[in-house]
Amino acid sequence: PYFSLLFVLLMHQNFADSIFYVYLTAMIGGAGEGFVWLSFNTLQQFITSKERMFGYLSACGIFSSAANVAAPLLATLVLALFGNRMQGYIILFEIVLAVFIGLTWLAFQVECRPVPQPFSLRECMRLKNDAEWRQMMISTVLFGVRDSVLIVLSGIMLYNAIGQSGSLYGLLLALFAGITIFSYYIYRRVTSNAKAVENYIVSGFYAATSTIVLALCPNLLGGLYYGIVNGAASAGYTNGYSVLVIGAMNRYRATENVAGRVIAKEIYLSIGRILGMTVILLISSLWKSPAGFSFAVVFVSSFAVFNVLYVKKYQTTFERLPESAQ
Repeated sequence: PYFSLLFVLLMHQNFADSIFYVYLTAMIGGAGEGFVWLSFNTLQQFITSKERMFGYLSACGIFSSAANVAAPLLATLVLALFGNRMQGYIILFEIVLAVFIGLTWLAFQVECRPVPQPFSLRECMRLKNDAEWRQMMISTVLFGVRDSVLIVLSGIMLYNAIGQSGSLYGLLLALFAGITIFSYYIYRRVTSNAKAVENYIVSGFYAATSTIVLALCPNLLGGLYYGIVNGAASAGYTNGYSVLVIGAMNRYRATENVAGRVIAKEIYLSIGRILGMTVILLISSLWKSPAGFSFAVVFVSSFAVFNVLYVKKYQTTFERLPESAQ
């Protein structure tokens, strides 16, 4: 990602002349994000043990939620200090660039013992002969379909639901982040391997209702329900998914280069997200009204329910996965 930031810093004066620079930046940034998450998720497989898994994942959620509050506040402060907004944005890009450089240095300090051997992505993508891997990847696709709403639309929907008030929007984001941090803390204290799948199933139902209510009630009350319920359920649903994925991939850690499994998982997750956004665009195009958009969001959000029902169907299989994360 820092290559895209560096490109913006060096070429920002040319962006107004051609939209090509915007697309090029997006392409460089997207490729960089792919490598970052591949590296992060691969390292996560090697540094996470069964005993430390819940604490580690909860800590990640807490720090991520705290960053979601701190970053907008820092951006607002920097922009307020500079009369020239362009100069303020350049300073922000420089700060983020420094953060990524620091992140790169930290990554080199992590010591792990991967299996340095080639892998076949085709074999990792194959689902026919491995029931546990097939069930985990089907669950991953279903997870990704609902996740598409959170990635692209939920922020816009919340902003519109509160009357496009920037100050109220920032206040609500801080409130929801606090709820999310608290839920991760509680999850870390009370959840164990034996309860992981059960909590995942229950949290999935609540996570689905958060965006469904926001779509059906696009007002302040709907926005509050979305933020509070999604924040409270995110630890059990998002962390629960991560626990199952780590367990599923760790079955191969001793005999394979686990990077292949990480790439396969990210591909299936992206397939789910693309399917989710495609369904929303298709329904919204055919049913050109606010009701059509609401129906599309409700339908896609329901895939969290489909996901946990699928996990419930194969609960015996999924309950073995957390025990593999060691």
